[in-house]
Order: sequence, then C-alpha cells, then structure tokens
Amino acid sequence: MAVTLIRADRLLDGTGAPAVRGGAAVLIEGDTIRAVGPLDDVPAPPGAKVVELDDATILPGIVDGHVHLMLCQPSDPAYARVQADRAHLFAWAAGNAQACLAAGLTTVYDCGGPGDNTLVLRDAIAAGLFSGPRVLAAGAPITTTGGHCNWLGNRADTRDDVIKATRKLVEQGADFVKVMATGGSLTPASNRHTPQYSQAELEALIGEAHRLKRRVVAHCNAAEGIRRSVPAGVDSIAHCNWLGPTPEYLDYDDALARRMGAQGTRVDLNIAQAIDPFEGRDGALRDWPPGGDRPRTRWEIVRHMQGYGVGVYLTSDAIGRGYDLLPRTLALMPGRFGDAPADLIRLVTSSPARAMGLENQIGALKPGLSADVLVVRGDAERDLGGLARPELVYLRGELVAERGRVSPPSRLTPSA
Repeated sequence: MAVTLIRADRLLDGTGAPAVRGGAAVLIEGDTIRAVGPLDDVPAPPGAKVVELDDATILPGIVDGHVHLMLCQPSDPAYARVQADRAHLFAWAAGNAQACLAAGLTTVYDCGGPGDNTLVLRDAIAAGLFSGPRVLAAGAPITTTGGHCNWLGNRADTRDDVIKATRKLVEQGADFVKVMATGGSLTPASNRHTPQYSQAELEALIGEAHRLKRRVVAHCNAAEGIRRSVPAGVDSIAHCNWLGPTPEYLDYDDALARRMGAQGTRVDLNIAQAIDPFEGRDGALRDWPPGGDRPRTRWEIVRHMQGYGVGVYLTSDAIGRGYDLLPRTLALMPGRFGDAPADLIRLVTSSPARAMGLENQIGALKPGLSADVLVVRGDAERDLGGLARPELVYLRGELVAERGRVSPPSRLTPSA
C-alpha cells in the first residue's frame, strides 16, 4: 500500500478551525487519511514518499455542490453540434471532468443532465476509464411539461407523475433527486418568478425520495417555490433567490428563513450570483427585519439566514467550461465582504459534504476520511488567491493534477 506524507507551512482542515501554522502534515495510506497535524505529530513512516512545498497551505479537496458536466448554453453553436452525437457529448463531459480536477474540485454534485447520461458518466469515471472527480449525479431533473430544462427529458405534471419520475431516477441509480420547483433563466418561457409545482406535489415527490433514501434538491428562484418546498420537507434549496412574482422586487421571508434553520433545510448558493448586487437585475428588496444594514447582495441575505442555523454551501452552477469558477470567485470574497478564509473554505468542503450525508467520507482533513487533498501556494488562512492556481490535487490518495496538468487514471477499477 502506497504511503505519502505531504508537508507544508500551514494546514486548514475544512471545519472552519484556525490553521495549523509553523509546519503541518497529512499522512496518506492508500486512499485514506491516517494522520493530520503539526509536523512533529506526523512523522514519516519508513518508505513513505515525502512531498514538501515551501510557502504553501494544505486544504481538503473542494466539493462543488452544483455543476452540470453535460450542459452548456443552448445558444452555443458548438454545444448544439455536441448534443447531436452521444459520443461527442461524452467527450465534451470528459473534458469538463478533467477541468474540475485541474481546478482542485475532487467531488462534484451533478444537478442535472440529459436522460441517464450523467449517471453513465459518473460510472465511467469511477471505473477509471478517464480522469475526473468523484461524481454524485441526479440524472435528469424532474420538471413540468414546458418547464425549466424540460428538454432534459424527465417531465412530470401531476402527483402520480412526480412519484413515478422519482422512482425512475432511483431505478436508474441517481444519487439524489433534483426537482425544478420554479422556472429558471435557462428556459425563459418557464418564468423564473413563478412556481411549477404545488406543495402537495412536492410533498409526494420528497416523501417518495426519502422513502427510497435519496435527498432532494429543489431549484428555487421564486420565493413562492421556497414557501412550498420548505414545508414539503426538501433537503436543499438551490439558488434561494427569493424572487417576487414580478421582476420589480425580492420577496424575502424572514419567518420562513427561521423555519429553514429549525428544520435543517440547507441552501445551495451559486457564488457568482451571490456576490453581485441584485438591485437593477432582479429588483429591490421589499421587506427586511428591523436593525442592521439592508443587504445589497444575496450573500448578505444568506449570511443573515445563517444566524438562524441555516446550513449553506457555496457552489458554481457551472456549465460549459467554467469549472474553476468556484475557487476563483471564492478568493475574492474576503476582500469584498470581510469573511474569514477558513469559514469560506468550510462552505466548499465540509458543509457540502454534510448536505449529502457524506461528512464521514469526504470534505475535511481528518483521519479515516478519503485522502482528497489540495495544496496551494501562500497562506490560505489570510489570502485565498492560491485557490485560483492549485499546485497539487490528490483524489483518494492519488496525485491527479499538478499545476493544472491532469494525470491519466492509474488503473481500471470495478467501482468507486
């Protein structure tokens, strides 16, 4: 069994704890982390390969909780050609998977693609046919006829339909269920300001998914979709944009945010939309609790929601080739909002792992967890700039990318 000891000046473990400074190490045996801590506490065993970088920080591999490996803007002429041929579509997705590794993403949650293709893609990566991150795939999202992303092929219009669609996804092997609870911008005719399903329909879908031991992520632009999804028992709200029924205003609901915290509903927050001002694009914020400054960005709204115990994980919602969006944008946030880098790292590592019940497998540098490790230059506790240019990326204990160069798979395996 291969043994590797990674040494660097500092280490952030992904839990939000302060960095280990003055020298730190991670000991990897096979595909598992065996020890983590200050240099003196993690000696090199006989025969271990020692990897040491000066002026660097060791981090957990990034978990991007919302990507689309098989999608691109429908208007992109290159993608139109790709879609016409299944072999080309898989080649496109394989390139996207490799781009994830180059960017330091060791786990991604694919939140929707055509038919069962993303499930086949997941299994091909796990079998070692080509290099890619660990993939959890939702398959084709459940949507209405004419609804958001209806062309992906999983349309359901009634209570019985959504139950059947959920069962179909589980039968295909989906890791979780994605439902388009509201319209979305990628399908303009679906109207992102309005819900697509009643609360009763969502209750039926979520109840069936939970019976079959699958979590549910609900795409919610419109506030009314959030109001229906949360009481229905959804696990995560994607986007959480709080759009009013018309484009003039945001319809934030503080009482509902408190309920989300109380019942453990999580928010999958797309980072690019989170940090830009919403006024002038999605309308003005209509109501806000007394006291404190009125938010100008969704990130400020969600930070307020975190005060109620709402679990948040930052994501990219990447399509096309922008799979470095999450680490690249995360690096900008401490300067813009004053957030502590260690807290932000937690929102792209242990927090998304916990959202899918994987906290005992991935998302942190802890003994017993998968050896998914990222090494970046500089002091990441004070400056996240190194995230945009990762030096080393390990997945399950193997070096899979070095300075943006992705390694081929080392072996074929029957499963993940």
